[in-house]
Amino acid sequence: MQWNADRGAGFTGGEVRPWLPIGDAGARNVAEQRSDRGSTLNLCRDLIALRRRTPELRSGTYRSLPSPPGTWAWRRGAGIVVALNLSDGDTTMRLEPAAILMATDRRRDDEHVRGGLVLGPWQGAVLRLSD
Repeated sequence: MQWNADRGAGFTGGEVRPWLPIGDAGARNVAEQRSDRGSTLNLCRDLIALRRRTPELRSGTYRSLPSPPGTWAWRRGAGIVVALNLSDGDTTMRLEPAAILMATDRRRDDEHVRGGLVLGPWQGAVLRLSD
């Protein structure tokens, strides 16, 4: 990812011609995504922070969960579930009651789920199962 929208994208001065193509530095760059809570940059940073503060995500046992075609779900440790919709359509995954710790659609963070988790195309969520 480029650092900023300047001609050298933050890697070189504007007068230097880089040896690799930079692409459209104005379309995606760190400087612009820092303030956007829904940006890819902040999603990655927040997922890293979630992993650091959630022991199950670092060392919990992995167990694959049944999920509809085009989806992937697994359990980490005693109470964390990760659910991904890897398809172009909406899907519903059967799930124990849980709270969304973080989702690719950040408006869903802290949402409570009972019975089924609905994910839109190419969405995902990290959830903590309710006690």
